[in-house]
Amino acid sequence: MKKEIFNSDWYFKFGKNDGDERKKEFFDYSHIGLPHSFGIPYYGKDNFYIGYGCYYKKINFFKKPEDEILLLEFGAAFQVAEVFVNGKFVMSHEGGYTAFEADITKFVNEDENIVFVRVNNLWNPEIAPRAGEHTFNAGIYRDVYLITYPISHILLYGVGVTTEKSCEDEYIITVTTETENCIGLNLITSLIDKSGVEIKSQKCVVEENITTQKFSVQSPELWDIDNPYLYKINSSVGADSLVTEFGIRTIEWSKDSGFYLNGRHLLLDGANVHGDHGGWGDAVTHSGIRRDISIMKECGFNFIRGSH
Repeated sequence: MKKEIFNSDWYFKFGKNDGDERKKEFFDYSHIGLPHSFGIPYYGKDNFYIGYGCYYKKINFFKKPEDEILLLEFGAAFQVAEVFVNGKFVMSHEGGYTAFEADITKFVNEDENIVFVRVNNLWNPEIAPRAGEHTFNAGIYRDVYLITYPISHILLYGVGVTTEKSCEDEYIITVTTETENCIGLNLITSLIDKSGVEIKSQKCVVEENITTQKFSVQSPELWDIDNPYLYKINSSVGADSLVTEFGIRTIEWSKDSGFYLNGRHLLLDGANVHGDHGGWGDAVTHSGIRRDISIMKECGFNFIRGSH
């Protein structure tokens, strides 16, 4: 699997348009980068735009990919998004706070292609949330990625990892791997520590779409708020591979004494963080998110309630 950021060199304008931008000149579009919000620049105005906005981006394939699947992954677009490629409708998605994927494999050609996305924030009582003291601006306000898979592959979010303490120093790591078109192929799953050293590895033949494997680990480095140690699971099948980071830890809630992390009582002290920033609106960048987390930690908080 190959995952490439797809944020640069987009063009935007307000209005509905028809999805076939190949026929038109783009003189009235603005050159932008993602993430983007209809409300940029945003400084807490009382009123905001309600309606449609359209985005397009050109992409070139010098040779059309063969025996591969091409996806566009949208981190979020508020709140209804319609995706077109070369004037042909691909898919639509409802919901401003959920990621979605568009399979563009059969819509692309060799040489130049045009990806066109039409977004609206029109009132729809069936799509939540749409109430409260919050500005519901619109736009492709999170990252977009171009993802290339071989035909036989691991699903993008197909690896799940759980950890469980079995005895004093032993932990059981359960890995589930969801694959597609991989029956009969070898699945190799490796556990790797933070320094890149392989601790354990298992190989098995894929017999169904979901495969479960278990590892036992003695005295692992535990994930903690003061030591966020991460291991990696490296999964490979056929020509595809995927790396998944995770922490080994235990959590427990007690109705009498509260929350425990790795057997230690921990007071959760946090704050609510909204997904918009001054000037940017909802189009929050990774650097902005890191800044928010840094500020929270400097204030002594160890917990964040994500809002929108």
